[in-house]
Amino acid sequence: MSKFNKRPKYKNPVIREHDNLRAHGFLAEVVLRICYKVGGIFRGKRLERFQQLFPISEYPELLDVGGTFSFWAGTSRKVTIVNPLAPPSQEGNVTSVPGDGRDLPFPDKAFGLVFSNSAIEHMSHEDMRRFAAELSRVGVGLYCQTPNLWFPYDTHYIAFFFHWWPGMLRNYFVARYLTGWGWVYRPDRKAVEDWANAVQLMGEREFRSLFPDCVIEREKFLGMTKSFVAIRHVPDRNEILSSKARKQMHLASR
Repeated sequence: MSKFNKRPKYKNPVIREHDNLRAHGFLAEVVLRICYKVGGIFRGKRLERFQQLFPISEYPELLDVGGTFSFWAGTSRKVTIVNPLAPPSQEGNVTSVPGDGRDLPFPDKAFGLVFSNSAIEHMSHEDMRRFAAELSRVGVGLYCQTPNLWFPYDTHYIAFFFHWWPGMLRNYFVARYLTGWGWVYRPDRKAVEDWANAVQLMGEREFRSLFPDCVIEREKFLGMTKSFVAIRHVPDRNEILSSKARKQMHLASR
């Protein structure tokens, strides 16, 4: 079986995907190959920018909420992942621990840096607020990325424009036959409804309201804003050192 025939696990800290969906046919695999390739280019550029903003020499350790082992493969940082889809384990410098992004099992400012990439849009608006508050509480520095609602292409549906009218994507015919996602996975009616509930894109105003003490950076493509990134730097390196001490005391008390 091709590695593209099984749908990859997306980085979601709160809900589980409908894992019964599979890509159907050679054309579907070609579409996924192209999407993964293009997506990998954007993720690579995003990671380069992240490394510039938060160099490993100053931020040798971080918490990734909603992340995966593959994203950090080969990293020299010490990374802790909280993601229900990643069972507790360790691979190199990356360790996965149980937890919920809406209620993280760590004390205040336990990490010098908290990271989250394309996760916050996969929950209800109320859970977004809880999730953002937890990132801010646990991390001294913060990096959180989400796609822009008003960018014309939506990677979740492999389609243009339809996400501007989310009610349309609850219509089975529209989602199944007028989006790339529908052609690739051939979802049933329940899967269409589940996926509509699982994707809640935001505009800049709403995203900014979740992170009032952060700088919002715009990721651009062809002059348009593709994604937003909330960034909070550590004002004092001593805060990184004290966050390590708090984390060590928390682990020792468990």
